[in-house]
Formats: sequence, structure tokens, C-alpha cells
Amino acid sequence: MLEGVTIVDPARFDARGPVSVGRDVYLDVNVVLEGTVTLGDRVRIGPNVVIRDSEIGDDVEIHANCVIDHATVGARSIVGPFARLRPEAKLHEDVHVGISSK
Repeated sequence: MLEGVTIVDPARFDARGPVSVGRDVYLDVNVVLEGTVTLGDRVRIGPNVVIRDSEIGDDVEIHANCVIDHATVGARSIVGPFARLRPEAKLHEDVHVGISSK
């Protein structure tokens, strides 16, 4: 939190490995980060998200109830809600995966 991360409820956040974060990162409740996780600048992660050994680019939004496992998410992408990225998935920049709100 001293490095510019907003954690909605620190009692309901779990980091299980080394995490590197950019600036202005927002983590909602029940977020679990496992293994080596890198979060870019201005990343927003919704509730009930699990991220394992993955790299998340700048300005990415990950909506509720997603699982990201050994994957890379490019900058300005939107994931979810209810999306799962399996091992070795690589999303380029400006990609939207999941249910559209439009």
C-alpha cells in the first residue's frame, strides 16, 4: 500500500508470492495473487479475482470473478467478468475478453 496500491479491505486480500506493482493500482475484495505477479500502472482488479504467475499491463481492467493463470494481459485490455485465461494465454493491447456491458 505504501507503493501506491489501494486495497479495499486488506483483511480480504492474499498475496502468496512476490508481487511487483505500478502506480495507482486498485484491488477490490477477495483478490488472490499467487506466485510471481506483475501489475502495471493504473491496473484495476475487481472482487473475487485470482491471478497466478502472470503479467498484467498498464491500464488493464480485470472485472469480478476472473481467473488468470500463467498468462500475459496487454495494456489497456479489459478482462471479464467471469473470464478465465489459461496457461500461456497472451492478450495483445486493447483486447476485451468476456461479457460486454454494451
